[in-house]
Amino acid sequence: MTFDNKLISQQSLAEHFSTRLQEEAQQLPATLSASVLHYLAGLLGNFHQSDRLFEYDDSGALALPTLALLYQQALAATTVRHRHATLRELGDKALFLGAMFPEHYVKKGIKRDYFIGMGSGAYDALGSSQHHRSALFGEMAERFPQLLQLVATVCCRWSNYDAEEIFGLIERWQQGHDETQRKQLAAMGIVVSAKHDIH
Repeated sequence: MTFDNKLISQQSLAEHFSTRLQEEAQQLPATLSASVLHYLAGLLGNFHQSDRLFEYDDSGALALPTLALLYQQALAATTVRHRHATLRELGDKALFLGAMFPEHYVKKGIKRDYFIGMGSGAYDALGSSQHHRSALFGEMAERFPQLLQLVATVCCRWSNYDAEEIFGLIERWQQGHDETQRKQLAAMGIVVSAKHDIH
């Protein structure tokens, strides 16, 4: 009986997130694919269980995960399957943590562009690979800043990008002319060219 109630509550939670995501996604300047919205609903439903998000630190206390360690694990992975799983975890956690706990990280000097870099980089690597969901992850990499806003809004967190965060993304694009960063800026309404001009 308890098991059935747990399934019902998880299903209701997934339905709730799915409905909220569809409603809020209509406010975005460009349409998100149904597969991205479905993925996000699953991600939010998954992270409602603390053991799927939090880790234990050296003292045995619950702590938020360290994204840099996940990145290091992805680089050190000896199999494609392990690398893909770690990159997906990195992207998912960067998205969720960046949307839900920005104040916690700002106190440590970590701003939203860190989450954008980690998350979109992880999803971009999956989108560029032979992963069976490469199109999904490619779209998520390109739209990562909007996904951060969407998740924050759906979960009743609201925080717009400040000028410093936008300029940080522009500076990173100017240094490497990364196509994903250009698309992220375009999603915010900022057009950049190869000559570093901003329109």
